[in-house]
Amino acid sequence: MDVDRRGSAKELLQSQTVANTHPFLKLAKPLSSLTPLIIAAKEAIKNSSR
Repeated sequence: MDVDRRGSAKELLQSQTVANTHPFLKLAKPLSSLTPLIIAAKEAIKNSSR
């Protein structure tokens, strides 16, 4: 693959074909769903160092 000719990640993810057909992207959750996980991880780290 010629790096200079390939699409950028942004271009590829905006492609309707990729977004509508790839199973991983169909199952993806919104980024906001990561917030509780990040908070829980930070709390776990904070509590484990006590």
